[in-house]
Amino acid sequence: MLDGAYPQDGNTAAQEFRRMLMGFRTTQLIHVAAKLNIADLIADGPLSAHALAQAAGADPRALYRVLRALASLGIFAEREDGRFQLTPQAEPLRSTGEGSLHGAAILYGEPWCWRAYGELLHSAKTGETAFNRAHGMGIFDYCQQDPQAAAVFNRAMTAFTGQEVTAILAAYDFSAFANVVDVGGGHGAFLAKLLAARRELRGILYDLPHALEGTRKLMAEAGVAQRCAIVGGDFFQAAPQGGDLYFLKRVIHDWDDERAVTIFKNCRDVMTDAARL
Repeated sequence: MLDGAYPQDGNTAAQEFRRMLMGFRTTQLIHVAAKLNIADLIADGPLSAHALAQAAGADPRALYRVLRALASLGIFAEREDGRFQLTPQAEPLRSTGEGSLHGAAILYGEPWCWRAYGELLHSAKTGETAFNRAHGMGIFDYCQQDPQAAAVFNRAMTAFTGQEVTAILAAYDFSAFANVVDVGGGHGAFLAKLLAARRELRGILYDLPHALEGTRKLMAEAGVAQRCAIVGGDFFQAAPQGGDLYFLKRVIHDWDDERAVTIFKNCRDVMTDAARL
């Protein structure tokens, strides 16, 4: 299945180039492990490929080859008795816990996401967004009409927030503010952690209605539901009033300059002179 994909000896430029060229295989291997929840299955101790296949509903021989390929990358380790165990590089594949990237591993191997990356040449030649080329619409419209895709996308964004939030909280002084508006905040993972860390703050989470499903549960689990208003809307049309800090994370890079300016203007229209973006 992966014969010759991962040469272990030598360190030539050609071998490094080959490793990068085969990166798509690594993405799919990690995606398969995430979809089958392999890291969760061996969290309590090593298991054989046969036992894992039974638990995950997979073919034992095929799964064994996937696991060995991942082990060659340091993701899982094969013991002398043939059982596989977690490694530090495999920990992010667990579906829960700090540092989990399980949701992101699923997103980037999903056929609908994978297909868009296959249109990169078209983007390079025409400037058209690859996702639009692959699906006839933008990713957010796609997620709006496909709840399953939306759930996968939002889980991935929540996973990335888990990687970023500690650094953001450490780097920025929130003490001057009372009301934070998270514009395009998705499920609210960042705002929930911010409100939990700074109990003097109140928040407004603002995003398209379909993106807010499950948000109330997340806020309740974080213990901040009483200090967070959840508002559905379109940031191309307006932004909610009432904030003295407006926050945009992983939003502006999604849009061309004209639409990015529209988002900024809509925030500015409702901000007081003392408010900050």
